[in-house]
Amino acid sequence: MKKYPLIIFLILVCSTSAYSNEIIYKNCISGKDGIQLENKKNKDGIKMYDKFLIKINIAKASVIIESYVTKEHLVSVKKKNPDFKIPKIPMIRTAKIIFVDEDKIKYLYLTSEYTINLKDKEIRVDVMEPNYWLKCE
Repeated sequence: MKKYPLIIFLILVCSTSAYSNEIIYKNCISGKDGIQLENKKNKDGIKMYDKFLIKINIAKASVIIESYVTKEHLVSVKKKNPDFKIPKIPMIRTAKIIFVDEDKIKYLYLTSEYTINLKDKEIRVDVMEPNYWLKCE
């Protein structure tokens, strides 16, 4: 009977250590206009995201971007372009980490290089640095 608490404790320890190398950024504010991504609207005034997360997994050397796009936004895009295929929600995109330092991480997504400043919780697109950045919690 004494084995059950020990087994439960070991399961909890193993499951939490699997995620200890993961950093989750949420409530990201776009530096271009200072609007939180979850509140961002397109030019027609339709809210674009319900949730936007960036997960950094150093052990797997990857950055995972999860976008929970609103149905209203998808419907408006579908109206403008009938050939548009509605993606799965969340839209999950993965990028490979190319450089890790104690205070910064660089990753490559499509053709752009991004720098994550871990101290400031800020993400910058290297080629568009003065104009575009995300500040997250």
